[in-house]
Amino acid sequence: EMYPSSFHLLGQAHDFRVQYSSILRIFILPRANAPQTIVAVALDPPLRKGQTTYPMVLCQFHNDEEMTIDLQLSEESLKKLNDKGAKLTKEMTGP
Repeated sequence: EMYPSSFHLLGQAHDFRVQYSSILRIFILPRANAPQTIVAVALDPPLRKGQTTYPMVLCQFHNDEEMTIDLQLSEESLKKLNDKGAKLTKEMTGP
């Protein structure tokens, strides 16, 4: 789930809310000889689960799946984000 200032990760035992301001870097890593792409998100402060910290979150996506999403943003919000360098449209499509 994505919100204006954070996103929500749902795990088996824990749920995490990650603020966009805590994202340091995002790496897109296509896998050789596999129809998947890994997206690695570096966080500071890292996620904590008990005594263990997780400075990176990995997400795996299948390359052959195409999605279309409608952004729930007003025209004014969309214009503000695009003025800051974003390349967003009301409807986003891609693998």
